[in-house]
Amino acid sequence: LRNDRWNHRSRRLARSIRVERPNDRDPQAEGAVEAEAQRIAGARGSGHLGRGARRLDDAAVYLERANSIRPGDLTARQLLASLRLQSGKTDEAVVMLEAIVKDAPELIEAHVQLATAYGRLKRTADAQREREIIDRLTAEAQARQPGAKPAGKGGGVR
Repeated sequence: LRNDRWNHRSRRLARSIRVERPNDRDPQAEGAVEAEAQRIAGARGSGHLGRGARRLDDAAVYLERANSIRPGDLTARQLLASLRLQSGKTDEAVVMLEAIVKDAPELIEAHVQLATAYGRLKRTADAQREREIIDRLTAEAQARQPGAKPAGKGGGVR
């Protein structure tokens, strides 16, 4: 499941660089991001994704490049923050994730990662606040689903 998520995000990042800025493209960077997406896709089946510092460092190089090309791209920023968190650079991840949730407060996954980072740093009050935000955003997303019943009107489990 985790490998599928990385594969999907890497391909989405590569497509966004190609498609969204056709007149301001860096073919070398596009190729690097696409190569990383393909490498991740190949590693998916073997279970080697994210194993070892070298792979994390390699991924960081590509994501740093993508982030420098498109600094406002939430996907690149979130992948880079996730990589920082995974590689033990929790303080750096927190700074990045706080900026992401400021720019995109509805992004549940960023709040989940931020709560995890806060927990690792023993910032329990901050982690609890993020979990409450996650619960609220999740409930709001579920309420928007077709056929959802409003809370308190027979929509809950009894």
